Amino acid sequence: MAQPISRRQAVQQLTLAMAASFSLSAGCRSKGPMVLQYWHHSSGDRLDEALTQMVRDYEALNPDLRIKLTIVSKREQQSKLHAASMTRSLPDVFSLNSHWINDVALRASPQPFNTLVSAADLKPLLVPRDFERSMVGTELLSLPVGTASAHGIFYTNTALLAAHGFPAQPFRGRWADFKAFCKELMPALNPNGRLERIAIDPFRVSVTPLQVTLAFGLGAPTISEDGRQATYLTDGMREVCREIDALIEACFSAHGGYRGLLQWRNDCAHNEAAYFRQFASGNAAFLVSGSWVLRDILNDTAGENIASGPLPGIRRIHGGVASHSWSIGANRHSPHVADALALATFIAIGKEGGLKLAMEAASSSPLLEGQAACVRKFGAVWEGVNASAALDISYPSSVYSEYIAPLFAEYPYRRLKGESIDDILSDIQASHQGLLNQSQALSPPRA
Repeated sequence: MAQPISRRQAVQQLTLAMAASFSLSAGCRSKGPMVLQYWHHSSGDRLDEALTQMVRDYEALNPDLRIKLTIVSKREQQSKLHAASMTRSLPDVFSLNSHWINDVALRASPQPFNTLVSAADLKPLLVPRDFERSMVGTELLSLPVGTASAHGIFYTNTALLAAHGFPAQPFRGRWADFKAFCKELMPALNPNGRLERIAIDPFRVSVTPLQVTLAFGLGAPTISEDGRQATYLTDGMREVCREIDALIEACFSAHGGYRGLLQWRNDCAHNEAAYFRQFASGNAAFLVSGSWVLRDILNDTAGENIASGPLPGIRRIHGGVASHSWSIGANRHSPHVADALALATFIAIGKEGGLKLAMEAASSSPLLEGQAACVRKFGAVWEGVNASAALDISYPSSVYSEYIAPLFAEYPYRRLKGESIDDILSDIQASHQGLLNQSQALSPPRA
């Protein structure tokens, strides 16, 4: 009976296989550097710059190779890939979202990674759900990227709680306990009655709105399983919205409810980025966001002042939504397919590539081997990030989170004006469905 392969052995085997394939293809090259085309979606200025540097680093390791990197918006990337797959003009390497494999034309284009290394050998490297998202039948069509981060992580400023006489874990982990604690905490944070510090702003979460994460935890997903129908007008989402309203009342009843929250934002010149700083500096006790904010938070506060863990869900604690939905593929029709696979592997999970960038960005890498290094670098707070990611809830169309987040950001203003929950949800559902309809024109149902 074959012995199970260790993570270290899997890393070594993958590295050797990629190096061997690269050397074989290099021997067949014509004079002059070979050029690989690489399309990648934009992930913001900081990560785009890091990706560009990673490409330059790879070129330095392979001086007879040049990489033409093209960075486009996430929305543009899908349409470009679809159009190129129809005419077999895809670049050698490209990033894609996990649900884009529903696109029949695109699904026929990636070169399976397990043509060089078996799926059994790769599996110990990857978190199981990420591995499964990248599989179609027996083929591993892409590799999850190390910088795709966990969403819906619950951060606590333990230093702020301690300064006001509260323990680091002041409630048992359920939404009702959290809501009751926030009601107790707010007067302690503002003893003179002036609103200076808050428990939480539930509408300042990056990318994936808190309402969406809570709804998935209730078993009321805001999108159908095939990723083709928006489903917001449900009893589950209505319950989530009522609970959010109740949280605002518990926190801000003495300050006019939603009016108090919006006034606090105004006083702080508040925006999404500013809320991270408010949290780190001790003007907010709790933050719900992704693992990618960890480095920014720790730039402003000592790691021991911050704790993290799963979200206090309405009926059960749970992690976020779609930890790793982005991956890297290689074009099976590329004339340099072995080199394309080697580059894609380096970008996704290479020790000096994607994994190294994940460490620097404080992201939750799909490489299990990398987690110990993250703990060493970022302290015990990373263990809470892992605990959240382990309870992650899959979201079949996560790319649209960034587009629906601004719609939910309008929720407090609309509730303050007296608009009904159903009217707000109806508008959000219609807007999200419009985006899905655009995607469906590119991605017909999988046969």
